[in-house]
Amino acid sequence: ALRRVLDVRLRQSLRDERGDVYGVGIGQQFNLHPVETLIWNLKFSCDPQKIDELSKLALDHLANIAESTSTADELENVKRQMLKDYEVKLRENRMWVSHLTKLHQRGEDPRIILDRPQIIDRLSPEALSMVAEKYINLNHRLEMKLLPQK
Repeated sequence: ALRRVLDVRLRQSLRDERGDVYGVGIGQQFNLHPVETLIWNLKFSCDPQKIDELSKLALDHLANIAESTSTADELENVKRQMLKDYEVKLRENRMWVSHLTKLHQRGEDPRIILDRPQIIDRLSPEALSMVAEKYINLNHRLEMKLLPQK
């Protein structure tokens, strides 16, 4: 849910309000081994002359997400989309294989897949804030910029 809230905020800020990016998105990858980590991947395409300004703005969004918790409306929209995605993916073999594999690797009960609607329903701005505080640390980051050849 936190990734989706960040995705919406970045899209609104960088693309909709400023019109400075062609596209923006944030992804995440959760690893348990060798250490529990959450890797964030922020991407956007823009005019090369604006890359530093927009990078700072995007990093500010990440840095402040724990303090500026999502609004109730923002979170309700994200939860609605998550439930809709869940209902669609329930019909896909790929989702089942992926989730069952991950749960087996973690030693977790596979029935948790069916509890997802209740888990989504319990999401709160406070819970997202706690996750942000735990997993967003901008002191441990790698920035890469792909620029056109001159």
